[in-house]
Amino acid sequence: MSRHHMTADGPVPFTAQEETEFDARQSAYDDAYPMFKWKEAMQASDSALLSRTMEDILDGMPNKLSVAKITLDRLQAKKDLRATKP
Repeated sequence: MSRHHMTADGPVPFTAQEETEFDARQSAYDDAYPMFKWKEAMQASDSALLSRTMEDILDGMPNKLSVAKITLDRLQAKKDLRATKP
């Protein structure tokens, strides 16, 4: 399918150079999209699961016996999400 610009006179097809530039931009976007979605999920988990600060504090604790199970579950969920980084 040929891409085109819309003008007052109707559609004007892209030149070969414009097609190449568009394909390059699209490819760059497609390559960056998984990382964008992962970062978006990580940011959402900071408020929904456990903040990054709390995650660091818990990671630094040598003994987590006094930490509630739900907090440890959230910490593990964050670690699992972090492991999916593209």
